[in-house]
Amino acid sequence: MLQMKAMSDAWEAHAAEIAAARLSPGLLDEDRIASALDSEAAAYALQRRVSDILSAELGPVVGYKIGMADREQQRKFGISEPLFGAMHAAGQFVDQPLRVDASGPPIGLECEIAVTLGANLPAVGAPYDSEAVRNAVATTHAAIEIVQSRFTLLSGTRAWPLVADAVLHRGFVLSEGSATPLGDGTPITGSIWLGGKILAEGTSRSLHGGGPLEALTWLVNKRVSLGLSMAVGDVVLCGSLIPVQWLDPASLGKGETAAGADFAGALPKTMLKISHSPVP
Repeated sequence: MLQMKAMSDAWEAHAAEIAAARLSPGLLDEDRIASALDSEAAAYALQRRVSDILSAELGPVVGYKIGMADREQQRKFGISEPLFGAMHAAGQFVDQPLRVDASGPPIGLECEIAVTLGANLPAVGAPYDSEAVRNAVATTHAAIEIVQSRFTLLSGTRAWPLVADAVLHRGFVLSEGSATPLGDGTPITGSIWLGGKILAEGTSRSLHGGGPLEALTWLVNKRVSLGLSMAVGDVVLCGSLIPVQWLDPASLGKGETAAGADFAGALPKTMLKISHSPVP
């Protein structure tokens, strides 16, 4: 009984530590968190507990991100599929700027295709094929994901601490919704820019399974395998078309800088204002 209570106390301590690093950006000890996680299921369970804590400050979970879609990254972390993380309401940037503090953990931007679901996908209805998932999509969006490296050492040997921390998620920006269909076989090219300069460009072929529909289908069925459903209104970031673009506060200058994701007319543009503290 005492051992079970000690394990429960340690679990709650890890969840509180991860949530605190998210709310007041700080660094996490990968080794300490990894010591509490002996399986993928445990990592996702800890992520859900962290989300419960964060909901008091960041609002409800409004969707999910797909991360680690790149096969080279997966090999580095010893996994064979992507990871997913929960996103909270307060993480959606609309008009407010992203504040970058030169003394805080690194912040990066990713260029993504996102969807909003228009139908429930309950766990009891699984597994879902791509046609069923396509029919559940209400709108498609251009998106920017904001990530933040909150680990003191990200060795690339253990994926479960990343899962518990929602795969480095910090926030996201969505364009207006579009009726652009998913999965018509045509790759979509997207780029991310900062201060008018293109930082990187990629295509939807880099997403898990080769496209956003395939990535979304993976997520739906992955959650089903964990006994978890998806609901009307859920937003899904389908993975980055590009490597993460880490922001260098020293190069941002003073005041505000604009960043954006552009999909060459295939999706509406989206933009993010970045406000940065001077480098000491």
